[in-house]
Amino acid sequence: MTAHKFHCSEGVGLDIPLVHVNRLATLGVLAASIAHEIRQPLTAIRLEAGAIQRWINRSESNVAEISEGLCRIKDQSERAEQVVRSLWSLMRPAPTARQRFQLSKAIEELLPLVEADIKQAEAVLRLDLDSALPDLHGDCVQIQQLVLNLLLNAVDALKRRRCESPTILVRTRNRGDSTITLEVEDNGAGIPPEQLSRIFEPFFSTKSDGMGLGLAICRSIVASHNGTIQAKSDDGLTSMAVCLPLGA
Repeated sequence: MTAHKFHCSEGVGLDIPLVHVNRLATLGVLAASIAHEIRQPLTAIRLEAGAIQRWINRSESNVAEISEGLCRIKDQSERAEQVVRSLWSLMRPAPTARQRFQLSKAIEELLPLVEADIKQAEAVLRLDLDSALPDLHGDCVQIQQLVLNLLLNAVDALKRRRCESPTILVRTRNRGDSTITLEVEDNGAGIPPEQLSRIFEPFFSTKSDGMGLGLAICRSIVASHNGTIQAKSDDGLTSMAVCLPLGA
């Protein structure tokens, strides 16, 4: 078994098998990925808790608003749990359990998670979803996480470059060759040409405060479903196009 030798501060050599080095690297990526992905649901939980506290402190508490806020907190906490479970399964060498699901419906289910972000960006979300798409066979939570990452990236791009009509377009299509395409397009800040080929690399980011994991996770999810993902950015439009086979 191949081993790498590491040296501690006292200069004592430590022989560590390569398989353990790979596991440590994988665990490091997994930990960073989880930290990156659960920020959104945790932020939503914090905002909902603050809103509930304000409702409670009013002279006349609105029980209905408090109840709805608690339901949203429950949904977001379940979402965070699903993200952790999904990322853990993505990092494991064993295949994950797959099921058939409708892509357009899965996209519609996650839209409430980005509603506040889209409003904050003062953007318009346009949906062009084909309701007659054949079912995909895969991990629905992972695909939803893929779409969520692409949407949040689009929102961030719109925040970094204010335009007259900030717009995000989500489109699904049946290509007719046993594949489905998903496209997320925005007219935000765009991606510099010299960086376009690197955006799917782990820990590479076009943002000064970015972790560089969102699109790397997207690429891993697409690859685990035997699909492809491509990026284009020109003429004031940035597009992320995902192609997924129907029978993964």
